[in-house]
Amino acid sequence: MSRDFITSASDYRSVYARLCEVFCPDSRLPEQVFRGGLGRCMFLEFDQMMSHAFGTFLASFAAEGGDAEVYVTVLDPDPVGYYFSHFQRYGAFRLKAESLKSDYFDALCAEPEGSPADALLYVSSVVTLFGDTKGWAIWGERDLGIGVVAIRNRKLEGMEAWQSAHGIKWFDIERAISDLVALNFRGQVVPDDLVAKLRAHYGTCR
Repeated sequence: MSRDFITSASDYRSVYARLCEVFCPDSRLPEQVFRGGLGRCMFLEFDQMMSHAFGTFLASFAAEGGDAEVYVTVLDPDPVGYYFSHFQRYGAFRLKAESLKSDYFDALCAEPEGSPADALLYVSSVVTLFGDTKGWAIWGERDLGIGVVAIRNRKLEGMEAWQSAHGIKWFDIERAISDLVALNFRGQVVPDDLVAKLRAHYGTCR
């Protein structure tokens, strides 16, 4: 799996430039984290994003969207200041679409030499994924327990089968707040300002 991790500065700059066309990397939920207009968006549990089943979903999703490669970048911990400085590889990897089913979860579990606890599966707090066509993008935050899938590709917007595929459970904005985000707050009461911002930025997604 190490061959799929970004290890050169030039490769990382290229991937990060592409990432910045899709995301606002300095933003965090509940602020808007996607660039451009959103089409359809749905929510899922963060832990499901970091599962073997999600690699299976990504494989079919990328194939349907016409992507040859999928890029995964962890923004927290810092992919340069923390990950590269400690392990001489960035907190980012790319996979061919046809290998996502078998290799996605293995890449997350790949341990940096001498530090098993720093596998991305365990340390990732903010995770981004997108395909090379930029027809879709996924942002996940462990602290809120959610991931957001935003779809710009009209073909994918009309693909009903993906919603129930591969054991992934999807939520609309209201259910995501009540069933996922609330679990991270005392008494499962989500602060009003956080709810208002999530609804403002993502409530109009269909």
